[in-house]
Amino acid sequence: MSHIDTFVLSFQVQAAMATYHFVEYCTSNMLEPHLDEIISKLLRCLQKGKQLLKLWALSALAAIAKSSQDRFLEYYRTVMPYLKVVMTKAEGESNSKLLSATVSCITAIWTVFGKDKFGDDTQQVVQLLVSTPISNLEIHDPMRIEGLRAWGRLCKCLGHRFQPYMEVAIPCLLQSARLTLPDDANVEESDERNRMIQIKTETLEEKATACVLLRDCVAELKEGIDLWIDEVAETLVPLLNFYEHAEVRIAAVLAMPEILKSSKAAIEKRLLQKSPFEKLCSDIIPALVEALVKEEVIKISAVMLDSLEDCLELSGPVLNIDQIKRFLSVIMDVLDTSISIPKVDEASEQGEKVSKKVCACLKIFMKTYKGSLLQFFDQLLSRMEHMWVKDKTVKERKIALKIFTDVVEEFREEALKFCESELLLLFRACNDDEPEVQEVAAHGIGVAAAFGGSIFKPLVGEAVSALNANISDSMALHRDYIKAHDAAVTALGQIYLFHKDRINASEVFSTWLSHLPIKNNLLEVKIAHDLLCSIVEISEDELLRQDFAYLPKIIAAFAEILWADDETLATEETVNRVIKQLTDFKSRLPSNIWSSILSTLEPSRQNVLLLSLSS
Repeated sequence: MSHIDTFVLSFQVQAAMATYHFVEYCTSNMLEPHLDEIISKLLRCLQKGKQLLKLWALSALAAIAKSSQDRFLEYYRTVMPYLKVVMTKAEGESNSKLLSATVSCITAIWTVFGKDKFGDDTQQVVQLLVSTPISNLEIHDPMRIEGLRAWGRLCKCLGHRFQPYMEVAIPCLLQSARLTLPDDANVEESDERNRMIQIKTETLEEKATACVLLRDCVAELKEGIDLWIDEVAETLVPLLNFYEHAEVRIAAVLAMPEILKSSKAAIEKRLLQKSPFEKLCSDIIPALVEALVKEEVIKISAVMLDSLEDCLELSGPVLNIDQIKRFLSVIMDVLDTSISIPKVDEASEQGEKVSKKVCACLKIFMKTYKGSLLQFFDQLLSRMEHMWVKDKTVKERKIALKIFTDVVEEFREEALKFCESELLLLFRACNDDEPEVQEVAAHGIGVAAAFGGSIFKPLVGEAVSALNANISDSMALHRDYIKAHDAAVTALGQIYLFHKDRINASEVFSTWLSHLPIKNNLLEVKIAHDLLCSIVEISEDELLRQDFAYLPKIIAAFAEILWADDETLATEETVNRVIKQLTDFKSRLPSNIWSSILSTLEPSRQNVLLLSLSS
């Protein structure tokens, strides 16, 4: 900072530049001892410095505010008059570069402190923005983009207090979002072509900025922007297919769920008719689906699927039969494309994300369109059958089994009427060579047992055999296979609970109990231990009549669940059920039997069990 006090401009500029780069990565505690000196010197730069020095001083002040957070607050009343003077002079001199930098600095400081700290300071900036319509500025004027950003920051700072300014701000953002690119097809001279390239670049940057800020404003204002929501949607929906600039496309994609949230909030809070929201849903969801078809960048496909998932969650069944059929066709094509990306390819991680998101979208879609999807089972099942044959990749087989499991969970017996041969494939896959396939298949058997009803009953014996083969395999507890083992244990418990009348109940229960508690598959552990509670509740009298044979193992499993103490092995609700069942056992068992069972536990487990009962 000492170079700022020199009279050599280049040294001063370098010092201000270094200050900016340094404070950008500092914490509040690191900066605090030096704030007085740094800020006073930067303010002197604003008073007497040349333009380049002022620009770096403004950048440094904004960075200091961001890094020092609340510590900067005590300097706010000192700094702001300097910034206002620079802004006023720059405006009077039509110095766009300095004006835009000052507005950027002021509004960046405001975003650090929020709407309650800067009081009436907004008025001068708002008046400047209102009196300087972006449409009146040249395309290369930096105030075009900085004006947009200023509106965006004001919206973030003020929240719903921004509403009085929307009549100016939102049309301004919409106008920039609708910018079209100049036609350079007939331009031949190199200088003119270079100028057109520059204009096109600046236009795209402004358009992208406006789209991002529209999305931010909708997210911030929610129902407060409902009067503009149709215009925002009409502007952004076509940009889902804007291939000249990825950032424009991504901003439009990310805005779609925010638009629906805003419209839905307006209905809920103002009791409006549902038609505006439903119309937006029926426009946006098909548009996202069609954009997915054309999207060639796998990373953007992943973002689109994120937004599509959110939109499906928000909307009801707004699609017609043709649109449903189109959705299923597109989503499965996207899945095929994502699966085909080689693992060595740098896009494979995004491909993995796309595959997971397709499954998530399909699950929500099945729930929403349950009444209309039965007629499309052939379309779904034929694609899955193609994916889970033995010569397909592990990834393909996993996804096919996952989708089949979701179908069974949603449509239950109705689905299994069409799927007996698929169930037999599921049983075989439970003992596949690949542990990841085993895990998904075992989970699927559990779901089919829970929801398959009378359709699943004739196949219970084969299901038990498949699961027993999995959990008794010599490799079952190896780290590569342990998650599949845990899924198979959970599934065996579901068969016992829902199909006890079709199995050798004591043998299956004994086998199942001998593998509890499970600890390695966090997707299964809570299901398995909740199942244990359900089975104990149903069978408590029977368990107490059978010479207490199973009670030591049950109580040991309960003690292990309580010892975990962080909800990794059970939900809070399940833990409460465990404590209630232990209390019942303690009150109903002879005291010598209770004490004998406790004595078999490790001291740490015994202590946590007794502590849970006493509290």
